[in-house]
Amino acid sequence: HVPSAALLKALIVNGAVDMGMGIPDDGQGWGRVDLTNTLFPPGTNRVQYDDTLANAVASTDIRTYDVWVSSDTQPLAVTLVWRDPAGSTIQNELHLRVIHVASGTESTADDIADIRNNVQKVVLNPPQAGQYRIEIEGVNVATAVPELAGDPQPRQDYALVVAGAIGFSC
Repeated sequence: HVPSAALLKALIVNGAVDMGMGIPDDGQGWGRVDLTNTLFPPGTNRVQYDDTLANAVASTDIRTYDVWVSSDTQPLAVTLVWRDPAGSTIQNELHLRVIHVASGTESTADDIADIRNNVQKVVLNPPQAGQYRIEIEGVNVATAVPELAGDPQPRQDYALVVAGAIGFSC
């Protein structure tokens, strides 16, 4: 599997370290690049990802993934990146949600009604132990990516990266 540009960007953003300004921030973006944290995050020392064209979403589609956090000693970091078609604003809107299954607590990066970036990151520090459901929703997919242009509905591919959890099923 050849990694996509979206996956490479998602990996770097997911492992970036906040420099004390919050993320994202105009002064630091997604933080300081930390390749050790990107490739070998503390705790699980595992980075899990999905970069499969077959999992692309159309408008109203929701793709789900389940992961498990066994300890609150390491953050749970989840990053979504997609290659948005060219335009003066976001063309295709996707939305990332991270839900603690037992409590129903939902965390998001962007307001679903105001998506302005093709990069979304949720960091839970500390996370609650237990199962998390990660949802990628196609809020408004108006333009198909070239590889999927023949599909009946426009679909958008994406890269999803998760660190700080085990098990990764969709």
